[in-house]
Amino acid sequence: MAESKTLKVACQACGTTNTIDADALAESGGITLCTSCGNLIQTEASDAPAAAASAPDIAPEAAPAPSPGMDESRPSAGMGRRMGLRGKMAVLFLAVPLVLMTVAGIFYVWQLNRMVSIVKNTSTDMVTRISGELMAQYSRQAAIQVRRYLADHQFVKKEDFNEKEHEFKLLAVQKVGLTGFTCLYALPDAGNVWRMWAHVDPDLVGVDLAAEMKKLLGAGFDDYWKIVSAVATGKSARGSYSWTDKDGNIHENFMVCTPVEGLEGGQYAVMVVTPIVEFTRDVKRLQTRTENVVSSTRWAILIFLFITILAIGGIVAYYGAVITGKLKALTDAADRISTGEMETQITVKSDDEIGDLANAIIRMQESIRLSIDRLKRRRNR
Repeated sequence: MAESKTLKVACQACGTTNTIDADALAESGGITLCTSCGNLIQTEASDAPAAAASAPDIAPEAAPAPSPGMDESRPSAGMGRRMGLRGKMAVLFLAVPLVLMTVAGIFYVWQLNRMVSIVKNTSTDMVTRISGELMAQYSRQAAIQVRRYLADHQFVKKEDFNEKEHEFKLLAVQKVGLTGFTCLYALPDAGNVWRMWAHVDPDLVGVDLAAEMKKLLGAGFDDYWKIVSAVATGKSARGSYSWTDKDGNIHENFMVCTPVEGLEGGQYAVMVVTPIVEFTRDVKRLQTRTENVVSSTRWAILIFLFITILAIGGIVAYYGAVITGKLKALTDAADRISTGEMETQITVKSDDEIGDLANAIIRMQESIRLSIDRLKRRRNR
């Protein structure tokens, strides 16, 4: 009958050298119990037969008994890692979305500001162009009416246009918009002097138009005169000029001049003058409303972004704490089971992969417990 081979294994907990049957140790998967303190001893089962055959009477070198503070000095599983699971979740689910949302918010606000700028420039130019066309129509209509009247009243003196010929004045001087008006002036006479013959201001009638307007307009005269004198070519002219009131405020007018064609004995032109602010007032109001809407939208975006960041941060922090808490509990339970604490309770419950891990540890715990029970029964036989 073959002699049974034995091994001598030292317990790392109490230092006791245990004599173990090599075949039984191999059958138990390299797991046995200390006969002195009952601590779980785990060896390499595959090495047991070879070790027994080569040196059955030689005990392996006993491991030194651990010091009381050995468990505390052992580095935890999380040491040495640069970033834990909670940190990774914060980066992936908080930092990255935060950057993307911030970039999207900045781009959206930039688009809103760009839209305001486009509205300002486009709307002002559009309204100015449309208003200029309307003023040109007023000017052409007034020129036609003046031509018809003068063609039917050939002996009317131009000196009487503004005072005596009331019917004519109603045609030559008309109200345009709120503060705009039309007027009539004559091209240069024999003395090369331009004169106004029908105007809302009687003081301008009959005087040297160039000299008088130069005094009134100052720096804005050149732009004014360029438009007025352009009708000498027989074509209409339009443009804007500025003038300064008594309080020093600068105003800008838009003007259209149209020659009165088909008359004998003199050449005249109809002038339509309207303050630019009159037809840009609604545009300014629209621009103000647009800026207010953009401002409120900008603040709404910032507030929404802030609330979203808080919500995402809270969710990530809570969910990260739950997950890491469960993983730490399972890690602690696995550590205690590995040191022989078979009565460790695993209370982690979850319907996901963490729950699967908890069930696997429970099965491992039960398998180790059954192996220990078999060893105890075999030893007691």
